[in-house]
Amino acid sequence: MPVSHYERLRMTHRTLLKAPLSRAELRELLTDLPEVLTIIGESRPALVPEIEFSRRQLAQLEADLAHPLAPDGAAPAWSARLHRVLAGLFGP
Repeated sequence: MPVSHYERLRMTHRTLLKAPLSRAELRELLTDLPEVLTIIGESRPALVPEIEFSRRQLAQLEADLAHPLAPDGAAPAWSARLHRVLAGLFGP
């Protein structure tokens, strides 16, 4: 049985704190997330408000990450922030 985009994102979300992403991995994930969130919103309409909130937070995270003074060695902090941004999609 194939894994849905929602379940794949849930697995990624769970691992963010255990195995922080590198800056390059984080950028790649941030590039892919808008499409993934759109697909999740189509299959789970009840999550659309949370998805829109997450989109705004992801845009801010991406802007902060792109800032020239953003620390390179802060992978755990960036991953923790992304974990918090996505947490609302998965409930308590």
